[in-house]
Amino acid sequence: MLATYLFRDYTVWTIPLLIQIVCYYRILGKMGKRRYFAIIPLLGDMGMSTDLFRYMRSFWRPAVITIAMFLTSRYLGMDNIYSYVMALVALIVYGVFLARLYWRLARQFGKSKWFGLGLILMPIIFLIILAFGKKNVYLGKPVFPPEKPRSPAEQRIRKVLVFVVSAAELAAL
Repeated sequence: MLATYLFRDYTVWTIPLLIQIVCYYRILGKMGKRRYFAIIPLLGDMGMSTDLFRYMRSFWRPAVITIAMFLTSRYLGMDNIYSYVMALVALIVYGVFLARLYWRLARQFGKSKWFGLGLILMPIIFLIILAFGKKNVYLGKPVFPPEKPRSPAEQRIRKVLVFVVSAAELAAL
């Protein structure tokens, strides 16, 4: 579904986008989130991430990297091979995030592993089933196991390492 957004012909990507918006609207409503976030699917992903992931960096890192790489590929122009490579890498980065998000979404709606796999591989079909199914009830926020206690020094080192890795990724662009 993400790959359709790369096409210039609007008839290729508008139908999947509209289906995604409608399904996100219903799913966010079932989750008790702001439904209007569904208008822009990136905001819908952010709304779902607040429940399905322990930390929001699970959303922000792939979103920022994807946006930066995609804008860089557009800046380079479509006649450049590096532009295509950067656009493809941007899709892969966000695609991996969406796979994790959809897997957790299926689990929190009480669906099987096969449904989660179907949601990852064929999101348009399975998002419709998840959004409009009568028996699909959201189970609430997942209960995350407690984290291993870390000293303040370990926490600072971890934050610095995350910042350095993020800055290196953006500098590589």
